[in-house]
Amino acid sequence: MEEKKGEPRKLTIQVDPNLETGIYSNTTTVMHSEAEVLIDFGMFVPGRNVIRVVSRVIMNPKHAKLFLRALKENITKYEEKFGEINILPNEAGLHMNPPVIN
Repeated sequence: MEEKKGEPRKLTIQVDPNLETGIYSNTTTVMHSEAEVLIDFGMFVPGRNVIRVVSRVIMNPKHAKLFLRALKENITKYEEKFGEINILPNEAGLHMNPPVIN
């Protein structure tokens, strides 16, 4: 079926079976260059000195800004429903940029 101009395209999202269960992350590192934004999602286990990167997402700056907007909208909706998410000052340390070892 051909789309008419001005009508939104209907897309179907397919999730790879290997990704259906998701990956848990409790820390992120965000880096950027002029051309891209890189987000490392990591797993920090208390008592260990290593953050293990469990997923790396690279996107262009425009898509990163759209992602930021969508994330902000969803956090706002979450807080309206469940209450404010409180972040303590000492929690910010988990989001610092540690050295990356390849």
